[in-house]
Amino acid sequence: MELQKIIIIILFLVLFARLLITIMLVRRRGGELYGRASLGDATVLFAKFAALFPAGLLFICLIGVGICRLHSNAILTISGFVLFITASVFLYFSLADLGRYTKIGLPKNDSIILQTNGIYRFSRNPMYLGVILLAAGSAMMMPTITGFLLGASGVFLHHKIILKEELFLEEVFGQQYIEYKSAVRRYL
Repeated sequence: MELQKIIIIILFLVLFARLLITIMLVRRRGGELYGRASLGDATVLFAKFAALFPAGLLFICLIGVGICRLHSNAILTISGFVLFITASVFLYFSLADLGRYTKIGLPKNDSIILQTNGIYRFSRNPMYLGVILLAAGSAMMMPTITGFLLGASGVFLHHKIILKEELFLEEVFGQQYIEYKSAVRRYL
């Protein structure tokens, strides 16, 4: 169990470092970090908060703040741990592959590309998939009613965001996106 906690904390730190590197890259190359929200600013921000809440709660507990512990059910804990590791892989490589074009929302004044290489060969939405798996894995390892409800709300809203963004991408990239959409699944 201690090794599992150490691995999770290391993954959190690696993902945080990757996020900071991506933010610096976007800023240095003149990109937008926050674009036009596909479901409205408040809804998109709530979706991010809600989906990441279970992982944030897990991290706070693992570093010793509060009196919480991982779930005692071995199947839930191991399943959550596997989802957490899988989520970390998707998040890390989606941030790395999207790079300078990473942003929350749709572009306002920024150019965009249709990323179809790297991890985007396996999923059209690996970053969202990573967030969804992170919420699920974290909630399984440390289930709380609040974490479950917020995580589920975040997952639902991210699916709605994806549907709106797909319409935008089809409008901007036309046949190129339609072909990509027919070759690569939305999630996996």
